[in-house]
Amino acid sequence: MVGISYQKVFQEGIDKANQKAKTDPKIKSALEKYDGRTFVFNVTNDAVYVFKISRDEVKLEVSSPSYPDDMYLEMNKKRADKLVHHRQVSKVDVIFGNIKFRNISLEDVNFFKEIL
Repeated sequence: MVGISYQKVFQEGIDKANQKAKTDPKIKSALEKYDGRTFVFNVTNDAVYVFKISRDEVKLEVSSPSYPDDMYLEMNKKRADKLVHHRQVSKVDVIFGNIKFRNISLEDVNFFKEIL
């Protein structure tokens, strides 16, 4: 792995979401819905971020690219910067295959935007 550019940002978001889940029924309901799922975010030239979801919390691991995936998203660091820091994704990048994904829907993306 070259780096772990987003670990701190993701962990802070997860910590806040896990804390809110104790009192916010919307977040608690979302965690229950995704219980047992994993979301793999592979930032090429950086690291593979693995979000493990349970009914009680989300945990983050930084992993090797061989991690078995459930919901999967892959993009380079430049595109990841736009997503993480500006909440922007280019449809053109998706169309031209610069952003790769498997087993993930818009509803799933909205869940992650909510907790992060």
